[in-house]
Amino acid sequence: LNKKHLQSNAMATLVVQQRESPRGLLFSNNNQLCGRDTGSQIITVNKPKGKLKKLAFSGIQVLSPKIFNFFPKKNIFSIIEFYLEVAKTEHIQGITFDKQQWFDLGSREKIDAAEKIFYQKQYP
Repeated sequence: LNKKHLQSNAMATLVVQQRESPRGLLFSNNNQLCGRDTGSQIITVNKPKGKLKKLAFSGIQVLSPKIFNFFPKKNIFSIIEFYLEVAKTEHIQGITFDKQQWFDLGSREKIDAAEKIFYQKQYP
């Protein structure tokens, strides 16, 4: 991941995957962040070439130190809104890792379900 990020000269490399998400990000054929699909609205932040693909952000990212020059002057902000703003002028890319098994660990119930699969070794 880090090697691909460094080779691309991107400000950020976001790990994304093809899965259902109400907050999908839109990427061009060359994996450039181009916008967002909110479910009710498609927002584009730059001129994409070709058909856009909707991918879900995993929360994993590799950043160029230069991106910190773009950070807003407030303590709390949406990282997705931030990436969309930066993508208007800078290279923000997505990279997929669809062959690995992913787990949403956002609640105690989801952690329990993931542990059950892990301990039973029921990998796909």
